[in-house]
Amino acid sequence: MHPIIKRLLNYFFPALGNTSGSPDAPSITPVYERSFDRFSLASEVLVDSVDALGKEFTETSALRDVSGSGAMFITHTPQAYFTGQQLKLNIFLAGTNTVRACVKTEAEVVRIQSLDFDNDYGRMPGRKGGKAGVAIKFSLPFEFQRMENAG
Repeated sequence: MHPIIKRLLNYFFPALGNTSGSPDAPSITPVYERSFDRFSLASEVLVDSVDALGKEFTETSALRDVSGSGAMFITHTPQAYFTGQQLKLNIFLAGTNTVRACVKTEAEVVRIQSLDFDNDYGRMPGRKGGKAGVAIKFSLPFEFQRMENAG
């Protein structure tokens, strides 16, 4: 935290970290949600999971951005997702004409947010509205797989 901001917080909230006034009370430590920078990355992602009703589903979505600990992808079926849901992901990376790379991992849904319906970013043919961003936290290290393209 910047020293000037810290001084201002201590000035306005002298008991910050100890809201009871008791010297034995535990201090409150701020938690920062983002430990890593986010980078835009447009890529195809295949999601496998089980919805809230226990039904298995697979969806092809568009990766929007990625960081060291998580990512966000675009879905056209936000009703299939919920916070805390476990997902299996195949993230396809751009390659050459003969080789395609895929990153396999697992993740947990941490947030679902509505997206702007005024533009067609990521809209798939034949799908109507309901577009949302699904923020995830990676649970496993990445496993890279090379695949031969058919054709």
